[in-house]
Amino acid sequence: MQNARPLLAVHLSTSADYDKLIRLRRMALADFCHNYGVSEEIREVLDKNGLRNVKRLLEVSVHELQEMGCTPDDRQDIKRALEKYFEANGLETMFY
Repeated sequence: MQNARPLLAVHLSTSADYDKLIRLRRMALADFCHNYGVSEEIREVLDKNGLRNVKRLLEVSVHELQEMGCTPDDRQDIKRALEKYFEANGLETMFY
């Protein structure tokens, strides 16, 4: 698949982390956008394309976001929000 790289990667910082089960709070996309500063315009684009929760957002590639009409700035806003979300769940992130 062309440009199927993930939006961001979660970094497990120690070998002990690999044995941990990663649990993330379930969150509706509207709540995620509100809580982590994603604009209403971006939320509407994501919602229009069937993304209703964070789980689905984590499954989307950069290429798919481009096809949905997300600009580079939109994608950066989503990345920053996901980073905050992961940090709130006790995980460190690395951007590609």
